[in-house]
Amino acid sequence: RFFLSDRSAYGGAAKALAQLGTEGVKPLLLACYNDDGDLRAAALNNLGLQRVEAAVDPALYNLGSDPNNEKGEAITALGFIGDRRAVPALIPFLKDKDNREAAVTSLGLLRDPRAVDAILPTLLVTEKRYRNAVILALRRIGAPAFSTLVRELSAPALLVRTGAPDVETAF
Repeated sequence: RFFLSDRSAYGGAAKALAQLGTEGVKPLLLACYNDDGDLRAAALNNLGLQRVEAAVDPALYNLGSDPNNEKGEAITALGFIGDRRAVPALIPFLKDKDNREAAVTSLGLLRDPRAVDAILPTLLVTEKRYRNAVILALRRIGAPAFSTLVRELSAPALLVRTGAPDVETAF
C-alpha cells in the first residue's frame, strides 16, 4: 500500500518499485485500482514501461472505469506491454479526441492487422501530428495495412484519398 502524501512523489516511487522487478510489481498492480488518479497513472505508466504482462487486466479495467477520464496512461501502457488482447478495447478510443493519439500509437505498437480497418478512416483527421501518428501506426502494422491502403486507394470512394499524399511516401 502506498503511504505517500506528496503526489509529486508518485512517479518516482512507482518507477523505483517497477525497477525492483517481481517484488515491486505487486504494489504497482494494486495501485492501478486506487481511488487516486495520479497514483493509478504513475503505476500504469511504469508497469507499461516495464512491459509487465500482469498489468493488462488492470489497464483494461482503467479504460472502462476511470471516473476522472484519465485513460491515457492505461492506453499507453497497453501499447507498451504488447498484448494483442487490448486491440478491441483500444479501437473505440480512436474517436475520442483526448485519447486518440495514444490509442493509434498503441495500436501501432501492437502491430495487429485487426486494427487497420479502424485506423484507416482516421487519416481524414486534419491535425498533422495525429496524421503522422496514424501513418506510423500503419507502417508498424506493415503488409496488412499496405494491402488495405492499396484496396482503398483504388476504390471509387473518397475514404482515404485525402491522406494519400502523406501515406504514399510512408511505405
